Amino acid sequence: MEKTYQYTDAKKTTVRTIGCETGASETIPKRHRFWYEKGVDKAEKEGLILPCDYVKPPTLEEAYQLKYSDINTWRDREEAKQSATVTVDGVAYDADPASRTKIQSYLAADFAPEFWTSADNRDIKPFSLTTLKAIQSAILSKGFEIHARQRQLKSELDALKASKSVTVKKIQAFVVDWPTVPPAA
Repeated sequence: MEKTYQYTDAKKTTVRTIGCETGASETIPKRHRFWYEKGVDKAEKEGLILPCDYVKPPTLEEAYQLKYSDINTWRDREEAKQSATVTVDGVAYDADPASRTKIQSYLAADFAPEFWTSADNRDIKPFSLTTLKAIQSAILSKGFEIHARQRQLKSELDALKASKSVTVKKIQAFVVDWPTVPPAA
């Protein structure tokens, strides 16, 4: 294993060696006898010591795995949005996690309340079990849209990774979101 040297501070007074014979790292202050015994002085003269703020760039596989994880995080965030709404019969209803729990409770009891409050705080009367089921169905459809988009993003990322022109930068630039809609002309 080849040694790597990296300054630990901007003043270049200490170096961390990585990949010594044992694979361990050491921190060596300047002018210490190890500075010379471990060859840090020669590495410094040859410009082989990495700056203190150097971060090893990710490999293609690391960038891919990170972006893949970003897709899962995006899905979780979309599913947990507090501002989520669905529209049924022209009325917008809250579809956030708390609303979904309430809807599921009423459906499990096979009971519809006297009224339901819309997303814009209007009481919708009369209110029926049929409407409640339609709201639940719309929420499930939205959930499937999120799932389908997640699958599409993963498929597109896999295709990018498999392409001959793939680079770490292209994977890092891959946008994880809903497709943008171009403005109307």
